[in-house]
Amino acid sequence: MTVAVNCPKCDELIDAPNDGEPVRCPRCEILFSLKTKGTYSEGIQTLSTPTTASAPRQSTATLEDEPPRHGTPRSPFPWSAILVVLVGILFFLLIFSVGFNIWFIVQPERGFFNGAARRAEQQANQQRMIAEQAAQQARALQVEAERRQAMQLAELQELQRQLEAVRAELKQRPKGVEPPGKGVVK
Repeated sequence: MTVAVNCPKCDELIDAPNDGEPVRCPRCEILFSLKTKGTYSEGIQTLSTPTTASAPRQSTATLEDEPPRHGTPRSPFPWSAILVVLVGILFFLLIFSVGFNIWFIVQPERGFFNGAARRAEQQANQQRMIAEQAAQQARALQVEAERRQAMQLAELQELQRQLEAVRAELKQRPKGVEPPGKGVVK
Protein backbone atom coordinates (compact mmCIF):
# COMPACT_ATOMS: atom_id res chain seq x y z
CA MET A 1 0.00 0.00 0.00
CA THR A 2 1.29 3.52 -0.81
CA VAL A 3 1.24 6.39 1.56
CA ALA A 4 1.20 10.14 0.80
CA VAL A 5 4.27 11.79 2.33
CA ASN A 6 5.45 15.40 2.22
CA CYS A 7 9.13 16.06 1.54
CA PRO A 8 10.67 17.83 4.55
CA LYS A 9 12.73 20.15 2.34
CA CYS A 10 10.59 21.15 -0.63
CA ASP A 11 7.17 20.07 0.77
CA GLU A 12 6.43 17.96 -2.32
CA LEU A 13 3.70 15.33 -1.92
CA ILE A 14 5.22 11.91 -2.67
CA ASP A 15 3.71 8.43 -3.01
CA ALA A 16 5.88 6.15 -0.90
CA PRO A 17 5.57 2.48 0.07
CA ASN A 18 4.42 1.89 3.62
CA ASP A 19 7.13 -0.63 4.51
CA GLY A 20 9.35 1.78 6.51
CA GLU A 21 12.17 2.14 4.01
CA PRO A 22 13.72 5.58 3.42
CA VAL A 23 12.34 7.59 0.50
CA ARG A 24 14.17 9.85 -1.97
CA CYS A 25 12.32 12.97 -3.16
CA PRO A 26 12.25 13.13 -6.99
CA ARG A 27 12.32 16.92 -6.97
CA CYS A 28 15.14 17.82 -4.52
CA GLU A 29 16.63 14.30 -4.22
CA ILE A 30 16.90 14.32 -0.43
CA LEU A 31 16.70 10.99 1.41
CA PHE A 32 14.38 10.93 4.43
CA SER A 33 12.45 8.47 6.57
CA LEU A 34 8.67 8.12 6.40
CA LYS A 35 6.37 10.22 8.46
CA THR A 36 3.01 9.12 7.24
CA LYS A 37 0.09 11.45 6.82
CA GLY A 38 -2.25 8.68 5.91
CA THR A 39 -3.95 7.86 2.65
CA TYR A 40 -4.89 10.37 0.06
CA SER A 41 -8.22 11.00 1.73
CA GLU A 42 -6.52 11.78 5.01
CA GLY A 43 -3.77 13.74 3.33
CA ILE A 44 -6.07 16.50 2.18
CA GLN A 45 -6.96 18.36 5.31
CA THR A 46 -7.11 21.94 6.37
CA LEU A 47 -4.61 23.08 8.92
CA SER A 48 -5.84 24.61 12.10
CA THR A 49 -3.00 27.15 12.31
CA PRO A 50 -1.95 29.29 9.38
CA THR A 51 1.54 28.56 8.07
CA THR A 52 3.80 30.93 6.26
CA ALA A 53 5.26 29.90 2.94
CA SER A 54 8.55 31.62 3.64
CA ALA A 55 9.56 29.31 6.50
CA PRO A 56 10.75 25.99 5.03
CA ARG A 57 10.64 22.92 7.18
CA GLN A 58 13.91 21.43 8.39
CA SER A 59 14.37 17.68 8.48
CA THR A 60 16.55 16.26 11.20
CA ALA A 61 15.88 12.63 10.53
CA THR A 62 17.95 11.65 7.50
CA LEU A 63 19.53 8.27 7.05
CA GLU A 64 22.52 9.54 5.12
CA ASP A 65 24.30 12.83 5.63
CA GLU A 66 24.11 14.31 2.17
CA PRO A 67 24.78 17.89 1.34
CA PRO A 68 21.57 19.69 0.57
CA ARG A 69 20.87 19.91 -3.12
CA HIS A 70 19.28 22.85 -4.77
CA GLY A 71 15.88 22.18 -6.15
CA THR A 72 16.09 24.89 -8.83
CA PRO A 73 15.78 23.71 -12.40
CA ARG A 74 18.63 24.21 -14.84
CA SER A 75 18.59 27.17 -17.15
CA PRO A 76 17.91 26.25 -20.78
CA PHE A 77 20.68 28.64 -21.97
CA PRO A 78 24.30 27.33 -21.61
CA TRP A 79 25.89 30.24 -19.72
CA SER A 80 28.79 28.12 -18.56
CA ALA A 81 29.80 27.24 -22.12
CA ILE A 82 29.74 30.90 -23.15
CA LEU A 83 31.75 31.81 -20.06
CA VAL A 84 34.39 29.18 -20.92
CA VAL A 85 34.64 30.51 -24.50
CA LEU A 86 34.96 34.12 -23.30
CA VAL A 87 37.66 33.21 -20.79
CA GLY A 88 39.50 31.30 -23.54
CA ILE A 89 39.35 34.30 -25.89
CA LEU A 90 40.54 36.66 -23.15
CA PHE A 91 43.39 34.28 -22.31
CA PHE A 92 44.41 34.12 -25.99
CA LEU A 93 44.37 37.93 -26.24
CA LEU A 94 46.46 38.18 -23.08
CA ILE A 95 49.07 35.75 -24.43
CA PHE A 96 49.13 37.57 -27.80
CA SER A 97 49.55 40.94 -26.06
CA VAL A 98 52.40 39.69 -23.87
CA GLY A 99 54.14 38.17 -26.89
CA PHE A 100 53.81 41.36 -28.91
CA ASN A 101 55.14 43.47 -26.04
CA ILE A 102 58.15 41.19 -25.62
CA TRP A 103 58.83 41.35 -29.37
CA PHE A 104 58.47 45.14 -29.29
CA ILE A 105 60.90 45.52 -26.37
CA VAL A 106 63.48 43.06 -27.73
CA GLN A 107 63.60 44.68 -31.20
CA PRO A 108 63.36 48.43 -30.61
CA GLU A 109 64.63 49.32 -34.10
CA ARG A 110 61.33 48.06 -35.53
CA GLY A 111 59.18 49.96 -33.07
CA PHE A 112 56.52 52.49 -33.92
CA PHE A 113 57.93 55.31 -31.81
CA ASN A 114 61.53 55.21 -33.03
CA GLY A 115 60.91 57.45 -36.07
CA ALA A 116 61.80 60.64 -34.21
CA ALA A 117 64.90 59.04 -32.71
CA ARG A 118 66.01 57.79 -36.12
CA ARG A 119 65.47 61.21 -37.69
CA ALA A 120 67.45 62.87 -34.88
CA GLU A 121 70.27 60.34 -35.33
CA GLN A 122 70.31 60.91 -39.11
CA GLN A 123 70.41 64.68 -38.62
CA ALA A 124 73.27 64.29 -36.13
CA ASN A 125 75.16 62.12 -38.64
CA GLN A 126 74.57 64.67 -41.42
CA GLN A 127 75.76 67.53 -39.20
CA ARG A 128 78.83 65.52 -38.20
CA MET A 129 79.63 64.84 -41.88
CA ILE A 130 79.15 68.54 -42.72
CA ALA A 131 81.42 69.50 -39.82
CA GLU A 132 84.08 67.01 -40.99
CA GLN A 133 83.89 68.38 -44.55
CA ALA A 134 84.19 71.95 -43.23
CA ALA A 135 87.20 70.93 -41.13
CA GLN A 136 88.83 69.29 -44.18
CA GLN A 137 88.18 72.42 -46.27
CA ALA A 138 89.59 74.59 -43.50
CA ARG A 139 92.72 72.42 -43.32
CA ALA A 140 93.07 72.57 -47.12
CA LEU A 141 92.68 76.36 -47.08
CA GLN A 142 95.21 76.64 -44.27
CA VAL A 143 97.72 74.49 -46.15
CA GLU A 144 97.16 76.60 -49.29
CA ALA A 145 97.59 79.81 -47.28
CA GLU A 146 100.81 78.50 -45.71
CA ARG A 147 102.08 77.50 -49.17
CA ARG A 148 101.29 80.94 -50.59
CA GLN A 149 102.85 82.60 -47.58
CA ALA A 150 105.96 80.47 -48.02
CA MET A 151 106.07 81.41 -51.75
CA GLN A 152 105.65 85.08 -50.93
CA LEU A 153 108.33 84.86 -48.27
CA ALA A 154 110.65 83.16 -50.78
CA GLU A 155 109.90 85.90 -53.36
CA LEU A 156 110.46 88.56 -50.73
CA GLN A 157 113.79 87.02 -49.77
CA GLU A 158 114.74 86.82 -53.45
CA LEU A 159 113.80 90.48 -53.92
CA GLN A 160 115.73 91.47 -50.80
CA ARG A 161 118.74 89.58 -52.07
CA GLN A 162 118.45 91.32 -55.47
CA LEU A 163 118.08 94.68 -53.72
CA GLU A 164 121.19 94.04 -51.69
CA ALA A 165 123.01 93.05 -54.88
CA VAL A 166 121.90 96.25 -56.63
CA ARG A 167 122.93 98.37 -53.63
CA ALA A 168 126.31 96.70 -53.52
CA GLU A 169 126.69 97.32 -57.25
CA LEU A 170 125.73 100.96 -56.85
CA LYS A 171 128.26 101.44 -54.09
CA GLN A 172 131.03 100.07 -56.26
CA ARG A 173 130.42 102.39 -59.24
CA PRO A 174 132.10 105.74 -59.53
CA LYS A 175 129.93 108.78 -59.04
CA GLY A 176 129.84 110.30 -62.47
CA VAL A 177 128.95 107.17 -64.39
CA GLU A 178 125.45 106.64 -65.40
CA PRO A 179 123.82 103.32 -64.91
CA PRO A 180 123.26 101.41 -68.11
CA GLY A 181 119.95 102.03 -69.84
CA LYS A 182 119.24 105.30 -68.01
CA GLY A 183 119.33 107.64 -70.98
CA VAL A 184 117.62 105.32 -73.43
CA VAL A 185 113.91 105.84 -73.87
CA LYS A 186 111.94 102.90 -74.63
